[in-house]
Parts: sequence; structure tokens; C-alpha cells
Amino acid sequence: MAKTVFILGAGASADAGVPVMNKFLEESQNLYENPKFRESLKDFGLVYNFISSLQTIHSKAEMDLDNIESVFAAIEFGKLLELEVGKLVGWDVIETAMKHLIIETIERKSKFVQSDNEIKAQGSHHNFGINIIGELETRSKDQPIAIITFNYDVLIDSVIEEMGYHCSYQINKGDSYSPSIPIIKLHGSLNWGICGKCGRVNFWPIKTYCYENIPKIPYTLKTREAFIKCGSSISKLECLLCHTNCKEWPLIVPPTWNKTQYFEIIQNVWRAAGQHLSEAENIFVVGYSLPESDYFFRYLYALGTLGKTMLKRIWVFDPDSEVDRRFKKLLGSQAEKKYKYFDCNYANAITEIKETLYGKNSGPYVSFG
Repeated sequence: MAKTVFILGAGASADAGVPVMNKFLEESQNLYENPKFRESLKDFGLVYNFISSLQTIHSKAEMDLDNIESVFAAIEFGKLLELEVGKLVGWDVIETAMKHLIIETIERKSKFVQSDNEIKAQGSHHNFGINIIGELETRSKDQPIAIITFNYDVLIDSVIEEMGYHCSYQINKGDSYSPSIPIIKLHGSLNWGICGKCGRVNFWPIKTYCYENIPKIPYTLKTREAFIKCGSSISKLECLLCHTNCKEWPLIVPPTWNKTQYFEIIQNVWRAAGQHLSEAENIFVVGYSLPESDYFFRYLYALGTLGKTMLKRIWVFDPDSEVDRRFKKLLGSQAEKKYKYFDCNYANAITEIKETLYGKNSGPYVSFG
């Protein structure tokens, strides 16, 4: 298990183009209103109509209809309770439209560049790869790392592969890759597909997807913007066991507290997260706001950190001081002594983390992009 665990929230992918939760619907609407995309994204309108229908509840209850998590949760619970508001179109249709909206928005907004026919992520994830993962081979063989993330995007996955490692998603027992870095994606991922026959969760390595689906760059160009659309193409992915194609949509778990219907599919991932937390000496949290409604992570953290390992530090990096208050409420007496809050974004966090893990003589922080 890893001695150092990174917990990455939506804020960690923000400077690479992926909208944070309270900006996600606004960015998706900008895509929808673009005539170039309007026809292919026409079912986005079903989501916006659903949101409009929810406006009437504001006289009886408060709901953040600008936040993608709140709307996704409303769809999940509305479907479960078979409420009238979604029956006109059909709950399954609305749910499918929401998944399409999430997948397309992430794929179209994630910043990748194609250079010398290599696809590279932009933003601070790339700097994390150079400054943190890049030091592992020479400095941290005895201090392995693991990454726990709530994000569906494949930016950090791409960086791990770019640095010469496999992504160890720990989805299926017995999966083994070397060298690898555990990346525990609590809510699923755009490159995870569910077999249409045997139900196995398969994944598409980013380099494999790019090689099979992205044309070579013309000799007249040195670089160009690239789009990794593995989520939209997941039905092309073939199951490793029965060689049947995966279902139409990737495995993305709604960000609601009630995830029990997904437990059988993703239980190994959640267990791996708990095991890594139980043995971690260092926990670095970046870009995760710990919303009051996220009971899933609160229990995962509380029960996962019951191990015997002595925690050296739990550091939280976020420009919103309200996040500091939420984490202080979460922590027990032992962790509270090791806790430190940093009022900064992902880019600035990397410098502090690098010096902490590898020492101030580990070489200068390298910034790209």
C-alpha cells in the first residue's frame, strides 16, 4: 500500500479546462448554444427542461439547480421514487441525456495537445507528473504513492501513462501491471466500460485509445489541440474476458450518498481506497471542497483511516477558506494535530508537496503549459 495518498477533486482539473461543479451546467449550455455542436448535443435540452421543471419546488424547498451534482442527484432520486416530474419524457431518457451532457462537456473542455504524435494533458496535472511522479524512480521507491479522485476525466490517467507507468485502477481482482501507480476513481471514469454480456468492467488505456482513434498529425503541423473521446466511443471497447463490446455509456457513478446499486460493480475500487487510506502516512487533498452532503466520503475517510499507521500529515489545498472549516469538523483528535490548510490552488500546491516529499534539494519545480 502507498505511504502517500493524493485526493484530487474537481478543482484539480479546473485549469485543464474541466468545469467545476457549480460552473458545469453553464459551460455545457455554452456548448449547446454553439451552432457547430447544437445538432449532436440536442438531448442536452432534455436536461435543461428538467431543470426548468424543478424551479417550481423553490417555494417548498431549497435546491442548488446551478450545481451539476445536485441535478444529477435529483434525477437519480426522482427515478428511484418514480416522481411525476420525469414521467412525461421518461426517467431513463433524462438520465441518459444527463450522462451524455457530462461526457461530452468533459471531453470537449479537457485540454490536450498533440505534439510529435504524442497526446499530452495540459495544466497542473502535467506539472504533477513532472514534479511528483517524475521523481519516483530515483527518490521514492520506498515511498509509493496512490491517487484517489472523484473526477470522471482522464487527464491524470494520461499523465501517469506519459510518465511511463500503468494506471492500476484496481477494478478487478487479479489485475496486475508493472510499473504502475494506483489511481482509485471513486465515481468511475470515462475510459471504463461495462461488458454488454458478462458485466465485467474493462478499461481503455489512454495511449491505446489515442493510437487506435486519433489520426496522426499532418507533417505540415507541429502541434494541434487534441480531444480524447473515449467515453463517447466506449462501446467500441472489447471485453478482455468474453470479447463482447461494452455498453453504450461508460461507468460513471452519480455523486449521491446512495451508491449501493453500484456496489457490486465498483466495490473493489472503494475497498482499495479504504486500504490505501488506512496505511497512509501522508494525505494531500487538492481541489476537493468536501461538500456538506458528501456522506460517502466522510464515512470512507472515517472508516478507512482506522488502520494502525501513524499519520504524519493531512494537508488540504484549496483557495476557498470554507473548505478549511469543513475539514476541521471531519477530523479526529489525532488527525487534527497533523492537519494543515493552504489557501492556494493545485499549481501552487505542487511546489509545497514536492519539497515535503523529496526535500528542498530535489531540484527546481518545473512548470509546463
